Amino acid sequence: MDLWLAKLCTHGDITRFTFAFSKSSVVLEIVFWLGLALIVYAYLGYGLVLWGLVRLKRSPPPLP
Repeated sequence: MDLWLAKLCTHGDITRFTFAFSKSSVVLEIVFWLGLALIVYAYLGYGLVLWGLVRLKRSPPPLP
C-alpha cells in the first residue's frame, strides 16, 4: 500500500509532477500531528498553563 502516489502530468507544453494522497495517508498525517501536539502540550503547554493560572490566582500579600 502506497502512502502517496506520484504522477507525471503533461498538458500541452507544461509538464508537472503532482502528488495524489490516499485517504489513509491523510489520516496518518492527522494522527501524527495530533500526537505531536499532545506531546508538546505535555512537556511545555501544561507547565505554561499552570504558571499562568498561578500568576492570575496569586493572592495579594497580607497587610501588617
